Amino acid sequence: MKSLRQAISKSSIPAMRVVRADLALSLGLRQPLSLTDLTRFFEQPETRHLSANLDADALHGATEFIMRSDGTYTFRGHLNATGFPSFAFRVQASVHCAAGIVIVVETRGRVFGSDTPGPDHREWNEDGASDAIRTFWPALRLDPKLATDLEKNLSGITGALVDVALTVVKTYVAAQFSGIVGAVIVLGGELGAATGVTFSNPKLLAGVTVASGVLLVFGPGAIIPALAAGSAVALLAGVQFRPMNDAEIALAFQVFKGTLPVERILITNLYNPTNTDNGFLAREFTMPGIADGKILVNMGENFEHTLEPDVQQNVRGAAYQAGGQVLIHELMHAWQIHHATFLPGLLCQALTSANYKYDEAKVNQHASWSQSFDLEGQAAIIDKWFGANRNALDSFSSFNDPRFFYVSQHIRTGRT
Repeated sequence: MKSLRQAISKSSIPAMRVVRADLALSLGLRQPLSLTDLTRFFEQPETRHLSANLDADALHGATEFIMRSDGTYTFRGHLNATGFPSFAFRVQASVHCAAGIVIVVETRGRVFGSDTPGPDHREWNEDGASDAIRTFWPALRLDPKLATDLEKNLSGITGALVDVALTVVKTYVAAQFSGIVGAVIVLGGELGAATGVTFSNPKLLAGVTVASGVLLVFGPGAIIPALAAGSAVALLAGVQFRPMNDAEIALAFQVFKGTLPVERILITNLYNPTNTDNGFLAREFTMPGIADGKILVNMGENFEHTLEPDVQQNVRGAAYQAGGQVLIHELMHAWQIHHATFLPGLLCQALTSANYKYDEAKVNQHASWSQSFDLEGQAAIIDKWFGANRNALDSFSSFNDPRFFYVSQHIRTGRT
């Protein structure tokens, strides 16, 4: 049997460091807590089984969704045509949890009634794995609910991803606007194959749509609700976007020295609405596009002030006082996207990374870049170095700044 440390490192909560007496209660283990029981718990994937019946006229069956703490899942079920008509069908299953995390998976096919020769029974069994399930397991394991949507008599079924938004947007957006960070995790070949094409709009920003009165920005495997700065309502017409201008490119080159794909970057006025202790924050966010390889750097209220100090200092405080510092922070996320090997996994990490501070002692020790700092921590190191040396980035004092180690050894070499 593995040691407890090894078991935890492979579990859904690898960062857990403190084992308290009340952990047995929260994990459903017997008390008093035994290290043997705890090690065995983390060694074996925790599982949640969810099932539902599927019934519509002369079409009957059931579906089951099984998810596990190691990120694997099974989506299976069956449908029978029990009468005269034949059906083309689509079954969409969505798992909801109280934290606003939603998993969506889908299958489709045909069954034949007595009107047409062909099989009257169809089964499906899809096994897969998702880093997002493992990442969000602490939330997903708590009282998840399964909802299903069965559509029949579909002609030329396409499984358009917009249906994902219509199915889950009310639950997800309600959670997001109440201050809970959520995510929509899209699984499987049926929906996953559609993510690259469903939201292409030649007249508007690809990957952005409106569902239930909310702007939605689609990236690989996740959906983020957003608003457009300067617009009181969720309208696509209010979304502004443009390539980086010459001044922004010149500023970025001072930091990234050619390792940033400026030709792929679009600056937008979108933001993620966030409630903070100091009030409402139009939070900037950066994410990969889904259709054309673009990277959306969503600057919100700073859209027209990218080279100036932060315009939201009344809410956020003095975190970004140097001109262009907010832009450099978000461009750091664009750098992470450009150099990532697995974008959906990176996006899931970004949704759970909310620590804008970093351990200065680790910086002074030149600690491991990827193991010691999460995505926001990495971006904070770079923007703080930039902010402190804004007017002399090539000076001795800038190079002598402990944070410059990561600029020289990682950012300018493209090493994650």
